[in-house]
Amino acid sequence: MLGDIGHQLTARREDGQALVEYALIIAFVAIACAATLGVLGTTVDAAIQGAVNAF
Repeated sequence: MLGDIGHQLTARREDGQALVEYALIIAFVAIACAATLGVLGTTVDAAIQGAVNAF
């Protein structure tokens, strides 16, 4: 009986840990996307504007 309770508590902690890990991964991907967009945004804008001006 006590072994079952201990197993349930451990499983809950592992679920919480996995949730935090997923949240950190999502945050890292969001920061990487924002940084990439910031760096490449002006370059892409200039390329599109050049194509529009060519017409």
